[in-house]
Amino acid sequence: MADIPTAVNWPDLITELLAEGPACVRSTDMTLTMAAEVSAAESVVLVEWVRGRPSVLHAVGDPVPLFYRPSADATHLAGRPISMVGLDAHRDLLAVRPTGAPPFSTSDLSALRAVAALLAHSQSVGRKEAAEALYQLSLDVVGTLDLDRVLLSTATAASRLLQSEVAGVFLVHGQGDNQELRMQCAIGNRTVETARLRIPRGHGIAGKVLQCGAPVRVDDYATTSTISLEYLPTALAEGTQSGLGVPMHNTSGDIIGVLAVWRRRPSVFSDEDEEFLISLAGLAAIGVANARGRCSGLEPHTTLRGG
Repeated sequence: MADIPTAVNWPDLITELLAEGPACVRSTDMTLTMAAEVSAAESVVLVEWVRGRPSVLHAVGDPVPLFYRPSADATHLAGRPISMVGLDAHRDLLAVRPTGAPPFSTSDLSALRAVAALLAHSQSVGRKEAAEALYQLSLDVVGTLDLDRVLLSTATAASRLLQSEVAGVFLVHGQGDNQELRMQCAIGNRTVETARLRIPRGHGIAGKVLQCGAPVRVDDYATTSTISLEYLPTALAEGTQSGLGVPMHNTSGDIIGVLAVWRRRPSVFSDEDEEFLISLAGLAAIGVANARGRCSGLEPHTTLRGG
C-alpha cells in the first residue's frame, strides 16, 4: 500500500482528471490511485450497476469480488472494510481495505466524496468527447470507399468508445437458410479462431442477432442461457466475460452484418452502450454499402458531410 500523503494537490488532480484527449483513461486511473492513497485503501473501484450486476469501469489494486450492490452505509464486505460513495444512481466509487484493517473514518469519506465529485464531472465530459468521436468517425467511415478501412475504423471505434477489449465486424454471406456470418475484421483477439469465425443463423451472439434482427447481450458467458453455447470454447479462450452484438441494416432494412464487442473484465453492457453501438453499426452499414457500390460500379447512395 502506498504511503499516505500529508496533503493532496487538488488543483493538479483536477487539472489531470479533467484534461481532454487520449490521456483521460490515464487520468482516471491516476485519480483512483490518489483516492487509494488519501484513504489508505488497498483498492479503489469505479463500478457501474447494470440490471443489478456490477460492471467495473476502472480499478486500481486488488478489488473485492462484487455480487450485489452494497448499501450506502455498509462498512464491511466479505470481511474487509469498505467505503462507498455514489457518483449517480448507477455508479459508485468503492474503496476497500484488507481484512483486519481499521474501518474508514469520516475524513476518509470526505476525501472519497471529493474524488467522486471530480469523477462524476469527468465522466460527463467523456460522453461529450465520445459524441465528438462518433461524429468524426462518421466522416472517416462514410468518406471512404475502401471496405477494409471502413471495417477497421468501425471495429477500432467500437472497441475504444465502448471500453471493450475485443471488437469485430461480421458480414452476411449466402441466402435464405444458407445464410451465415463471417468475421471480416477483428481487433484485440488472442486466437486465430476468432478472426476466422463463421456463424450460422441462430447460433452464438452474432447468429442470434441475425435471427431475431435485434441487439443481443451476454452478461456472463460462463452462465448464460441467452445464446447457444457451441462457441463458448472460443469465448473462454479469448477470456471474454460479456458481449454485445447489434445488427447492421441496409437501406432496404435487410441485415447485412453484425457489429459486436466483448469485454474480458467483469462487466455488463448498459442500454447506453447498446444505443451507442447501434449508432456505430448504422455508420458502418452506410460505409459497407458505399464500398460495395464502388466495386459493382454503382453510385454511393449515402454521403455525410461535415458542418
